Amino acid sequence: MTTYTLRDLQFLIDRCIRYHQRRSSFYNRCHKLTLAVSLLSMTAMFGGELGEGYAGAIVVVLLLADFVVGFSAKSDLHSSIARLYVNLQRKALKAVGEEKASKIQDEMFEISASEPPAYMALEADCCNQALWARDGKTEKSFQEERIIGTRHRLTMHLLRYSGTDFPCRKELASKKQETASEPPPTPSSSPAAAAE
Repeated sequence: MTTYTLRDLQFLIDRCIRYHQRRSSFYNRCHKLTLAVSLLSMTAMFGGELGEGYAGAIVVVLLLADFVVGFSAKSDLHSSIARLYVNLQRKALKAVGEEKASKIQDEMFEISASEPPAYMALEADCCNQALWARDGKTEKSFQEERIIGTRHRLTMHLLRYSGTDFPCRKELASKKQETASEPPPTPSSSPAAAAE
């Protein structure tokens, strides 16, 4: 098991707080949006602006989606997990010594065990935000920033991207250097040449 320093733990806790606050906000916006569109559809239905069948169907579909997905309940879940991490962050800021760091790490792992599966692109983005909050926009934080593509940014709340790696800039630079330093394959070492 990896043992973290207090500084590392504070960073990880900050990242988790940001992640759960953003998930909570996303679900809260979805809940409010479904209610607002449902209310507008009902108003249009009673006002005769929209055909009763269409407006009724819109209301039923939206309210059913809100009920099945449970936007409000998921918002509350992520909000309560964020509060647990905020309390843990208070302890981490007051803590001194490796024994305290070990206890805080154990508490952090207990909280993370009760979390729903993570959305990896969102987690990488929250990691970037926590990095900038800790170090500012320095060259070091620029090199440690996780690279997140446009497609991943647009769908970070909708798709989990489990198994997807979001490497930092310095990891990409080292991979490019490794690739550039490798000699190109010679014709005699290719599988087709070996078969002849």
